Amino acid sequence: MEQHLAAFLAIRHAPGSYYSQQASDSNYFHLQLPTRKSERVHKKAESIVSSFRHGEFRRLFVMSMIATVFMFSLSEKLEALSVSYQTILLTGSDAPIPNQSVMFRSFSNAVLNDSGQLAFNATLTGAGVDRTNDFGTFGHFNGEDSVIARVGDAVPSLEPGVSFRGFGPFGGPVLNDAGQIAFLANLMGTGIDASNDGGYFLQSGGRQALVARTGMPILDIESNVNFGFLYPIALNDSGQMTFHASLSGAGVDDTNDRGIFSATPDALRLIARTGDAVPGAGLGVIFDGLDSPTISDAGQTAFRFFVSGTAVDSASNRGFFAEFNGSLRLLVRRGDSVPTEMPGATFTDITRIARNSLGQTAFHGFFTGSDSLQRGIFIETDDSLKLLVRGGEAAPGTEPGVNLSGFSTSLSISNAGEVAFVGFLSGTTVDFDNREGIFTILGDKFELVARTGNAAPNTELGVEFIDFTSPALNDLGQVAFLAQLTGNGVDSTNDRGIFATDPAGNLKLVAREGDIFDVNPDPFITDYRTISSVRFVNESRGSDGRPRSFNNAGQLAFTTGFTDSTAGLFVATIGVPEPTSLSLFVLGCLMLLHRRQR
Repeated sequence: MEQHLAAFLAIRHAPGSYYSQQASDSNYFHLQLPTRKSERVHKKAESIVSSFRHGEFRRLFVMSMIATVFMFSLSEKLEALSVSYQTILLTGSDAPIPNQSVMFRSFSNAVLNDSGQLAFNATLTGAGVDRTNDFGTFGHFNGEDSVIARVGDAVPSLEPGVSFRGFGPFGGPVLNDAGQIAFLANLMGTGIDASNDGGYFLQSGGRQALVARTGMPILDIESNVNFGFLYPIALNDSGQMTFHASLSGAGVDDTNDRGIFSATPDALRLIARTGDAVPGAGLGVIFDGLDSPTISDAGQTAFRFFVSGTAVDSASNRGFFAEFNGSLRLLVRRGDSVPTEMPGATFTDITRIARNSLGQTAFHGFFTGSDSLQRGIFIETDDSLKLLVRGGEAAPGTEPGVNLSGFSTSLSISNAGEVAFVGFLSGTTVDFDNREGIFTILGDKFELVARTGNAAPNTELGVEFIDFTSPALNDLGQVAFLAQLTGNGVDSTNDRGIFATDPAGNLKLVAREGDIFDVNPDPFITDYRTISSVRFVNESRGSDGRPRSFNNAGQLAFTTGFTDSTAGLFVATIGVPEPTSLSLFVLGCLMLLHRRQR
């Protein structure tokens, strides 16, 4: 019996595991052992049951013991079951183009909402496809694909003869939790020139509407002032958009040619314009620059500003405003007092902000100290500013003597008020290879998620993190990020991967360049491909209306390229395995083997 059980213990060391798919309607993946190893285990299990087939009690006891040992020995493999995968589309999948043999070729800018609905950009191939119609924006709702807009197609909300020329140039679509899709498009056709060739559109319930267009008069300002260049958009769950645009027309010059707007297909509202007086800033202080607007689900817009005028210098010329109850309120500005124990400390700079649906704002700020420049992560709630963490503090999850020395410009905030960021480290044991970490902080709970120089989970021995992108954060407290890898066997073909934490805080590998991935949803047919590239959208910093691909259900949409020149669009679900269910599954398999012997 000991020899039989040893065969199961050997599974723990089975080499060469792969991503493969589990039989279900949703085409999910799981991690399985190589086929030949599985066959040997299967035969060994049959022999065990056969050798104890006489005596029901002894037989059940042995099967229970086998199930227990099997679960124990597969602990590392079962750990990977907490990441499951769904194939959405592959190169060669049929595109939803009526009466035409058109297929998808590649995918980009995939975004995901809390219902699991997707929007993405894709290139096309097939009959009748050329450079004039080989690109589009698509939706994937409830398992069905749809065309949102395609290059060369007529624009349904504009005059006849006008068609889509392209999409961008600032990435892909924005998708809200109501299933509405906003996108920026370039136009061509009858009556189109450089003055009117761009527009914002909103797709809602099968209806596409124009929201704003270059050359369109802005009646909220003056009838002879028009939109010029259009910048990236943000979209909230109510279908409200906010954007930054340049202006043109009579009376417009470089002192008043920028504006921040809020809009729906039925209404347009000016929020701020360069040259206008800055609320609460004193006589003679005007907006000198505007950019980076965000919008909450409550319709509150926030944006970065630059000011000029009376008593304004480089120590007070920029900051952030936000809307509250229909009026603008200053969030923070250079020269403002800092809530620290240091008397007279003031902000010298503020980087990009992150906002949630509750109106909380997090940001990385620089401020004057007793004798040097300081930095910290701050959160603003209901007009109250609080320092969350400051440079020089001990870094949690690291060895004694390691401190935070600085922070990345971008961070994320959840609707629970949790903040995630990249921090830079200093100390006697810190060098180039271990000087960065991803951290989360919520109240008194301050934790390390990942650090450069540490082992990357679910990779070979000796593979370590060497660099991180800014983390995405959902309302479950899960963090997702793209990491650069180094170490044993790492080269340019396998040095990038997507990682994420499950709801319990365990860090998992989602997908890595160089990995072998089974893309076939059929559990009885394998289609292994080697990943050459992995990408996911990480523009959102909270509930700010910007594109996101990591939702509050722990799902992450990502795109891949493969070494055979094909591509794919997938959704990974990062959850926690249920030990009871898995134990019953294993025991059920053993019982099935027993039945086959009878």
